[in-house]
Amino acid sequence: MPTRKEKQKMLEKLEEKLKSQKFLILFDFLRMKAKDFSDLRKKIKNFEAEIIVVKKKLAKISFSKFKIPFDFENFKGKMAILLGSQDILGPLKSIWKEKEKGNLEVLAVYVENNQLHPESIKFVSQFEKKEEIFQNLVFNLSFLIQKLIFTLKFGVQNLIFLLEKIKGQKAS
Repeated sequence: MPTRKEKQKMLEKLEEKLKSQKFLILFDFLRMKAKDFSDLRKKIKNFEAEIIVVKKKLAKISFSKFKIPFDFENFKGKMAILLGSQDILGPLKSIWKEKEKGNLEVLAVYVENNQLHPESIKFVSQFEKKEEIFQNLVFNLSFLIQKLIFTLKFGVQNLIFLLEKIKGQKAS
């Protein structure tokens, strides 16, 4: 059992790591075998990211200090945090593969202080490069804008046509 001083040191270390990260992923690894967890750590290390296992109470204290929202009261498993400051795609893909195998459960995803839905990992992990995500986003946004313009343009034209028809019927 760690002493109070050791816990304080662990807390400071966690807070230091949280401060310098671009993204973090919380996950429950209760169903994961030790070898699979070790292999995942090695994969993640290749992406200049790391996985740390953390006690719920220490995570709760650190998260509240950085105003990171998470419901610790309803969490009952083993918590690990994937931290990274470089490219997010590699770690996301690795986490998603393990989730699909049923080895872990993604609890929360935070990218540059924004919380994402855990299932967003599935969408993002489809892409090879960050640029592909932006291309997909731009394409979808332009499609929606074109659809809105079409609806507004022809909706107004149809309304004018209908009003003129009504006016013509009243005049006769």
